[in-house]
Amino acid sequence: MRSKSGVLLMAHGTPSSIDEMPEYLRLVRGGRPPSPELIAEMRHIVAKDVTRIIGIPLAPQFSSLSVSKYFDAATAALPPGITIEPIHSYFDHPLLLDGFAERLSAAAPHADEDVVFTAHSLPVRVIASGDPYANEVAGTARGVATRCHLAQYQLAYQSAGRTPEPWIGPDINELIRKRTAEGARHFLVVPIGFVCDHTEILFDIDIQAQATARAQDASLRRTESLNSTPTFIAALESLVREKL
Repeated sequence: MRSKSGVLLMAHGTPSSIDEMPEYLRLVRGGRPPSPELIAEMRHIVAKDVTRIIGIPLAPQFSSLSVSKYFDAATAALPPGITIEPIHSYFDHPLLLDGFAERLSAAAPHADEDVVFTAHSLPVRVIASGDPYANEVAGTARGVATRCHLAQYQLAYQSAGRTPEPWIGPDINELIRKRTAEGARHFLVVPIGFVCDHTEILFDIDIQAQATARAQDASLRRTESLNSTPTFIAALESLVREKL
């Protein structure tokens, strides 16, 4: 009898309150046991007689600090006899790039706007150890810019953790201050490190980066997230089919 495969989409969640933040981060960064929610979802998949799970992180660029942690947690929650097939990265998948390019084209960048691609920051030590994340983020930006015939753009990072150690940059807020000091007054942010609306989009860009721009007498807008657009769903389908 042919084995059945299931699909597990993985991402760290958004807390319902600030008090929940430490618990929310432990699954992703702390090497702690898998969360009850993850265990429950695994059991739900296995109950459908699935013997193999195809795991897709909702983070297109690989990092040992995030994607590896997702799969560590998922593997720890696997019932006996079940295997997981990880998809570690799809930063340059044609349909992912198409999806971001569609959002950028729909935003119709103005000639006087700085187009700024963003992704989640990571500690400098992670990149210094050989992690490919920053190179993959740059690759995604390059692929989207090429599709949109965009000759000039900026690349920045956002949502750095509040820790004493240095995080990779430039930070989006620092970039806004630097560019406005040089005369720029309009920004279009394209978050290519995120595929859906959540805290890093709705707060870190829509509120914090917006406030930074206003403080410099500048305007800031962003492209819409991929969310459930047909092109992004087609990208996920393609990733699954490649594993079947």
